[in-house]
This record gives sequence, structure tokens and C-alpha cells, in this order.
Amino acid sequence: MIEAVATVREVDGERVLVEVQRRGACGGCESGASCGTSALGRWFARGTSELWLRTTLPLRVGEGVVVGLEEAALLRASLLLYLLPILGLVAGAIAGTALAGTGSGDWPAIAGGGLGLAGGLTLSRARATASTRGTEAGVVLLRRRDEPANVLLDPDPVGITTTRSI
Repeated sequence: MIEAVATVREVDGERVLVEVQRRGACGGCESGASCGTSALGRWFARGTSELWLRTTLPLRVGEGVVVGLEEAALLRASLLLYLLPILGLVAGAIAGTALAGTGSGDWPAIAGGGLGLAGGLTLSRARATASTRGTEAGVVLLRRRDEPANVLLDPDPVGITTTRSI
């Protein structure tokens, strides 16, 4: 589970609207200018994301919470983000070559590939920015920000586990 800190913006019964600050790419190193992941992060970056999530916690507007993203949901989103542009590139190149016919050189394939790539990037970006489904997208509200997380230290085969607050 990948965790992020969010702020409650609206409370509506058992649903809350949370706002999560987006980071550009991974933020893990200083090579942002020469990193391909960083370039993609700038293309798809927005300042914040708002998500409606279900909760049983009594939350107030402005309160900090921790939300989690399931790894499987991240994998699906990554496949969509990377696979759609590549498929668009290949399909566009094939279509450009087929439409131009034989003996026309490489330019129709290059132009078709460029258009397919642009179309795939546009579709990926539209899908990424329109995804505000919260729980349906694999995002869950875990706890209040100030509550400690229970970390499993030593699972006992008998069923007794030891936890530690961090």
C-alpha cells in the first residue's frame, strides 16, 4: 500500500472529499532534468487531486488524513499510461504505411506514428485527469494524519501478532 497525506475538503455523510498534493515524478533524486520519468511527470502533472472516499471516521473539513493506493491499481494505471502511447505509435505507423501504399518511403509511417503517439498521449492524459473515482480507483482512506500506523512486526503462526506504533 502506497500512502499519501491528504486534506479533507468536504464532508457528506459517509463520504469525504479529500485533496492530495501531487508530486512530479518520483522526487527521489536530483536528476530531474535528464530523467524520462520526470518529463512524463511534468506532462501529466497537476497541483492537486480531489477524490471522494467512503469513511466511517467522524472527520472535519481541514483535517489531515492518510490515504492509501493499492499496488494493483498503480500497476493498472502505469500500464494505461505507458501502453496507450506505444500502441498509438505502432498503430499510427502501420496505418500511415498502409494508407500511403508501396513506394512512398518512410514519411507516411513517421507521420502516422507521430499522430498515433500524440493521440495515445492525449488519451492517457485525459484518462489520468478524469480519474477522480477514489475508492473505485483503488484509493482508500486509512486513518487520521495524527494517528499512529500499526506495523506488523512478527506474525506468529498461531495467530498472535505483535504491532508497534510508528
